[in-house]
Amino acid sequence: MKKLKLVVPLLLLTALVLTGAMCEEERKRKKEKDDEDEEEEELKDYALYENEKWNFEIYHPDDWGKEILVDDLEGIAIDFVTPAESPEDYFLEDVVVASMADPYENFDELMTEIINEIEEDEYWEIVSYSEKMIGGYPAYEITYREKYYEEEVYYLHYFINGGNAWYQILYAAEGEDKYDKYLKQVETMIDSFKIRTSPSARTLIRYCINI
Repeated sequence: MKKLKLVVPLLLLTALVLTGAMCEEERKRKKEKDDEDEEEEELKDYALYENEKWNFEIYHPDDWGKEILVDDLEGIAIDFVTPAESPEDYFLEDVVVASMADPYENFDELMTEIINEIEEDEYWEIVSYSEKMIGGYPAYEITYREKYYEEEVYYLHYFINGGNAWYQILYAAEGEDKYDKYLKQVETMIDSFKIRTSPSARTLIRYCINI
């Protein structure tokens, strides 16, 4: 009888543990599904840009223009441009995404140089900078403004250390109002940025031969 009294609570405890584990697994699946649905809803008005040569992808608003600024052995730069709001809208807000192979051995030293350069320029003023993680990779975020023009230009600048390659995402806007207007879309772009794998020398050689 004592043995039965011991076995029954153990069976009940095991059943409770298994039920709890099943519930937890179901909660995880539901959360993953909810996250996927939320991401799909957030990106419904965005188009995917993929670059196999430099192994990255990013979503951009599907009504924004796209222009390749540079694409050679040293790197690539793509400019995503907002639509003109009027015929007199000559300064179009944009996001430039760029990649370069093996630029510096020490990424932190590179960032120190860049920050010092901005601080020493009389027309530029740093608003803030901090370390971030973008697409699972270490990055620096710098916000600054340029006072050279009649209307100040505001910048949100990311430098991403992808290992064998590094990436930049630069958002530029004329005036604080325009900056705030497109900031939500830009943040969605940044959140969608992914590095598949860092470009290897073999990958670049293969593209050199095919070009």
